[in-house]
Amino acid sequence: MVADGGRPARVNAVARRIAQAGLTGGFTYLISEIAGQEPAASITLSVLVGGIVFLAKLLIDYEERLIDFDRRLDGMHEWQISQSQDHEAAQLLRAVDNCGVETKAVTGLLTKTAMLGNDAAEVIRTFVEHEIDRTADLVEELSKGKATYEDGEDHNWILGLTRVARHTIDAISTATVDGHGSGLARGYWASDRGRRYLKLQADVIQSRGVAVRRLFVLEKSDDLAEPGFLAIFQSQAAIGIDVRTIHIDQVPEVLRSRLDVIIYDGAIAYELLPSPETGPHRGYLMTNLNARSQHVLDRRKTFEDLWELAGRLQADA
Repeated sequence: MVADGGRPARVNAVARRIAQAGLTGGFTYLISEIAGQEPAASITLSVLVGGIVFLAKLLIDYEERLIDFDRRLDGMHEWQISQSQDHEAAQLLRAVDNCGVETKAVTGLLTKTAMLGNDAAEVIRTFVEHEIDRTADLVEELSKGKATYEDGEDHNWILGLTRVARHTIDAISTATVDGHGSGLARGYWASDRGRRYLKLQADVIQSRGVAVRRLFVLEKSDDLAEPGFLAIFQSQAAIGIDVRTIHIDQVPEVLRSRLDVIIYDGAIAYELLPSPETGPHRGYLMTNLNARSQHVLDRRKTFEDLWELAGRLQADA
């Protein structure tokens, strides 16, 4: 039907070209006769000019058709690219949905990034790109089971995991890490960051009923009698945290390398590696997030073993 519908137009186009060539040839013949040319020469000249005009018109039409074809081809190529991109984007969103992550979070990131606008300063755009890359790297590392922050402590991780915990938070707090080597009463829990973390735990306990347990590992025999530590212990118990204590000498030697850990929902372990320096300004070498099942299982068992041991010791005391 397309071929039949286009045939009259093509026939008309050919007829027009022939008519134009004929008119041009006739006009040329007339001029030749007026100029006193021989009839044979006039006819030859008119046929030649008419043929040239016909051929030129044919070439012009052909070029226009080629240009139109290229334009259509470019449009089809752009449409195919658009369709391919849409298909790829749809596949990616389906893959995200299949892994359990809300697609709304991913599309929300794209939408909010687009809101930045072309007039944003270069430093802002570069910072946004850096943060997106950093998040992408974290997701990639966690997809392999472990992520590492190599510049010390990443406190955003501990706050973020606390915000999203749904069931349990099991933590071991040591004087080595939380006390910066100078005692629990004068370390992390006395700082602004420690208080923010504690407030967030109180929020998830009250709002979602998250069960939070914390085991304090003491290094000095008189830590329990220290007013500063007692205040920390009591403040945490008051907001619903189940708190126990154990002395480092009571921890089996084989378990001492598995301390300084927080386990969220029994699925991921947040671990700090302290620097080798000692003293009140002791820092951290790095922070690890480990979601490898065997590793998390080992850390959960360590916590449960120490938790029960602390409970038995307190009962005997």
